[in-house]
Amino acid sequence: MTIIPVVEFAPDQPDLPTAASDTVYNVIPATAQSYGPMQAHQSFSSALTARCQGGLTASDFNGNARVYAGDASKLYRIASPGTTAADVSKSGGYVTGSTQPWSFSILGQRVIATNGNDPIQGYLEGTSTLFGDLITSGVTSLKARYTAVIKNFLFLGYTADSTYGTQPQRTWWSAINDPTNFPTPGTQLAANNLSDFQDVPGGHGAIQGIAGNLGTADGATFFERAVWRIIYSGLPNVFDFVPAEGARGLFVSGGLCQFGAEVFYPTEDGFYRFDGSNSTPIGKQKVDRFFYNDLQTDYLDRVSSAVDPSKGLIYWAYPGAGSTNGNPNRLLVYSPSFDRWAATELGTVEIEYILRGATFGKTLEQLDSYGTIETLPVSLDSKVWAGNRSLLAAFDTSHQYGYFDGANLAAKIDTTDIEIAPGWQSKVTRARPLVDSSASTLAISSRDRLSQTNSFSSDQVQEPNGSCSLNSRGRYHRLRFKTASGESWNHFSGVDIEEFEALGTR
Repeated sequence: MTIIPVVEFAPDQPDLPTAASDTVYNVIPATAQSYGPMQAHQSFSSALTARCQGGLTASDFNGNARVYAGDASKLYRIASPGTTAADVSKSGGYVTGSTQPWSFSILGQRVIATNGNDPIQGYLEGTSTLFGDLITSGVTSLKARYTAVIKNFLFLGYTADSTYGTQPQRTWWSAINDPTNFPTPGTQLAANNLSDFQDVPGGHGAIQGIAGNLGTADGATFFERAVWRIIYSGLPNVFDFVPAEGARGLFVSGGLCQFGAEVFYPTEDGFYRFDGSNSTPIGKQKVDRFFYNDLQTDYLDRVSSAVDPSKGLIYWAYPGAGSTNGNPNRLLVYSPSFDRWAATELGTVEIEYILRGATFGKTLEQLDSYGTIETLPVSLDSKVWAGNRSLLAAFDTSHQYGYFDGANLAAKIDTTDIEIAPGWQSKVTRARPLVDSSASTLAISSRDRLSQTNSFSSDQVQEPNGSCSLNSRGRYHRLRFKTASGESWNHFSGVDIEEFEALGTR
């Protein structure tokens, strides 16, 4: 008996001697020793009128989930008890560039949205019925591409206004506790309200995003080739800006994802995690080369990222090989707790934008509004009906909001190559997948030289005792585990080679 434990997804590694796999698809890191199933996306809402270019999940005073989203010309709100993506745009709508995402943030009960072209928008939960121009005092002409909240200030990045014009390297913050007020910089009114802006000139490119409330900093501004820490210092500067990364920055704005007090982001040389002071590589010699080789760089604006707090996982959606019109057809999944990766191939069910979602919850009486069980937007077994539960969400290519809460996707995991009898050929005749399912399969690829291409046998079903009959000889063996779409299982932790025979050196 020889156990081949599950190994991490690290397609950048060589076949041997490292314990890594180049095939870990349609699963998520479940524990440090196992992978679990990735679920399919299910549509929940009515459709936006065009491709989703940004979104946010918020809550009202009573803790009820609200989803906000934007497309090229409109802003939407999805609220319980219905599933309607209601148009809550200001009169006249918006003009959002095809490659510019909407950026959202929340300060108190106010949802803020900006697209870099139109006046910054605000929606006050419990009061507003439509979005409207946010800034009513001070520099009302101010626009921005990116927004975040840091210590009760609304921060804007990559700004433009009627006095200074477009400023790609400027970070500007509001009056304290008042995102509607951006007093004219340098005036006593601005000083009284602790409002100002900070330019960070240099060769580090334009601002790509802002994050707040980090472990060792109050926030950070992410440029194309630099990261600057933001530290609250009070008067006279209010906020100090200190370099943290001098050459490494945010490769694509949609890749910035915050989880707790850390930010996870892709740079030109790979994926990193940033705690407010230092960046640590998380994809080096694992997935960095795989990602950049697969990414369709003509559609960098389609990259989006989200955290699923309920599972402790971070997801990046991106257009890879085979993508239709630049729509994301791949998910890279990372577990900060286990430092493990996985990947999902969405196939024909592509998406437009992923985000952290929350369920709306329904009473039995509210379910009546959907008609019969057959007309429910998602299954009664879905967590959606529980209310205010964290779930990974996305807008699909029908422009509909929904959750990754459907049937388990068809999983495919390869083991690392193993030399059962070092220096000798061997024949493997029986193996057992270590999985809590009786309907999975195993296939085997055996070769004598690592230069040979892996060629797998046909998939062998599990017998009543859980084993799979095989018949393959070679020096190096690799097993492929599969489950069908919809199969119920929780953990796959490796393969037990139950029967093998050492054959010799030839």
